[in-house]
Amino acid sequence: MWFHNVDDRLFLTGSPGTRGWHANLLANPRLVFHLKQSITVDLEGSALSIDDVDEKRRLLEIITKRVGATDSLDDWMERSPLVEVVLDDVDLAPDDK
Repeated sequence: MWFHNVDDRLFLTGSPGTRGWHANLLANPRLVFHLKQSITVDLEGSALSIDDVDEKRRLLEIITKRVGATDSLDDWMERSPLVEVVLDDVDLAPDDK
């Protein structure tokens, strides 16, 4: 499972195959996006499945290029989940006190 920022939008995907996380998000799209590296924060949001074939191809062309898998784009199209993470309204700006 990887997340990608494409066009200032967040996406979750993974290499081709069945994914439990994807089945869970289809059943209940609410999620908590855990950031654990340069900042530690839990952000609530929802997952939206990318079902439009042209949009999915456009996004996966970018993503497979990033991960060095452009030769298997058709496999990713057929067997890789792709969801957009839509975060609830959050303010990540530091408090000015």
